[in-house]
Amino acid sequence: DHRNEIFKGGIAHNDLPIVLLLDHEELLNCNELLDVTDGHSMLFEEEVQAASQIRADQSLSKRTMMTFSASGDYALDILHVNEVIDPPPDLVRPPSSSPALDGMVNLRGELIPLINPRALYSIDEDSPEGQKVLIFSTSYGKYGLLVDAVTSILALTNAQLIDLPRLGEEGDGQGIVKDIAEALMVKSGPEKNRTILVLDPEAMVRRCIATCTNAA
Repeated sequence: DHRNEIFKGGIAHNDLPIVLLLDHEELLNCNELLDVTDGHSMLFEEEVQAASQIRADQSLSKRTMMTFSASGDYALDILHVNEVIDPPPDLVRPPSSSPALDGMVNLRGELIPLINPRALYSIDEDSPEGQKVLIFSTSYGKYGLLVDAVTSILALTNAQLIDLPRLGEEGDGQGIVKDIAEALMVKSGPEKNRTILVLDPEAMVRRCIATCTNAA
């Protein structure tokens, strides 16, 4: 009886069940229905806020990279880097090796190929003093990368990184564009940006292996 205002009447036809006619205006004014729709709206709003929070958390997720100089600013994901060492005074130099390899580093009894990026990418510059070797891991095993200097370890958020357009094939450093995982611009001030090329270690090693095959 307390809901009789939402009914206009009924239709009875022979032996069929009685059909009740609803007053749609009264039905939409029902307080209980309004409470239910308000509850659904609140749930939907909570889902939207949760999705926004997830996107915000993703934009703030940290990426840690080791940056270094090698005739330019480059970086490797810190997850790939095992350690940084000084170039050893003596290198094992196997016969018929690639010109991109300076030799093999004997690191605590483990022989690790040492990649020279200047030779690998045909960069015509002299190597400076005080170089370092980045030992990094790939699916092909451990490799060393001869760099001019290790400049920093950056903990960045995705919000601080800006994707740059895909680089072309022209310019110095033959083929290096194919071994770049990302080209990122890091904001370092209101009007200053620092461009860092993040190398793909797998692609770099594949290129080195290809040069070894050609040399053989």
